[in-house]
Amino acid sequence: MADIAERLLRHEDKQRVRQRKRKPSDLDGLRNAVAVIVANLVHSTVFPAVSAAIILPLANARKARISPVLPGFGRGLKAVLQGLQAIGVAIVTLPTELHQATTIAPSGSFRSEVLSYAFTTHDFRWSPVIDCIRLNRKDRQGRREAFAIPTTAEAAQYREEMAAINGYLASADIAYVGNDPVDISDRLMARYFNHPPHVSRPSLDLGGRMFGGFWQGLKRGARRHIRINGEPIVELDYGQMFPRLAYAHVQASPGTDVDLYALPQLADIGPEHRSTVKKAFNALMFKAGTMRKWPPEIADGLPSGCSVGRFRKALLARHPSLAYILNTGIGYRLMNRESCIMCRVLMGCIALGITVLPIHDAVLCPASAISTVEQIMADAARYVVGHTVPVSVKP
Repeated sequence: MADIAERLLRHEDKQRVRQRKRKPSDLDGLRNAVAVIVANLVHSTVFPAVSAAIILPLANARKARISPVLPGFGRGLKAVLQGLQAIGVAIVTLPTELHQATTIAPSGSFRSEVLSYAFTTHDFRWSPVIDCIRLNRKDRQGRREAFAIPTTAEAAQYREEMAAINGYLASADIAYVGNDPVDISDRLMARYFNHPPHVSRPSLDLGGRMFGGFWQGLKRGARRHIRINGEPIVELDYGQMFPRLAYAHVQASPGTDVDLYALPQLADIGPEHRSTVKKAFNALMFKAGTMRKWPPEIADGLPSGCSVGRFRKALLARHPSLAYILNTGIGYRLMNRESCIMCRVLMGCIALGITVLPIHDAVLCPASAISTVEQIMADAARYVVGHTVPVSVKP
């Protein structure tokens, strides 16, 4: 990291990139930015199964009012990235659309150099996140804006829960027995309270999902190679979580139907469309205002002629109780309920000494603990939303 920082500074001098000499504090910031970026590039080279590149929004000046900010990750960051690309360390890909972020990947020569050192898991140490709860909002151009966490008892409780979860996971007996290069020390998690543009005053009652941990970045087929306390794992998940949370919100019952995503009025929709139907259902929950056309990923997965209006009519025929919450942006509040349920599940498992790994509305747990964790999950849903949400082993 120190060598690359010096190479970058020599390049700037040789190319006369700067008109004025950096202040000492700016120079320290540059060295820190290079250190952080290079460390992550090394990690993505050694463990490409999880992340092949760093994803980094460059609108860091918008975060300057949120303390603390990592030194070097302010206005000068773009110049640092350009320099790293110029000296052959990184490949920087700028976004082509407003809602995208910049990606930073290791160059071929950098990868070769890193692999020659034969790094292992023991050569890396994870730094705790600045804050284990984050409050963000996307503006109408798709740029993410960070907000200060309110000083409330609720925020203190969420931090305390995340500290307990991260502390427990850090010392848990978790292994990976597959052939993929996986860094099992990557266990830090944070709750992200992400808000849509129409929310004027961000708070901690929208969003809140937990992200982090090596298992979330693994493909599903690779997760079966995880071992907890030496045991194979199973995945337990809540069945049709969002429709059931929506029914709980309007204080209604979804009935005894097995599949809440089935829409009998749409005869041309079959089992092969189910995953897209789920996305379309959620889109109508998260959209605040009239949706006139589907996003491409939904339009491409539905039969031709299945317009938003036709789908919405069929959905309301199937679920008339949800009529007044569609297109209100209620999805962000439902996601908050989901995240609170999952935090309660983790805290309940920790109390019994059971290690589980969360993946949004599901957990990976030791095979011997299936029945206990199923009960904890069922109890947590009833406690948070007052309704039953079925739990099952995911095939």
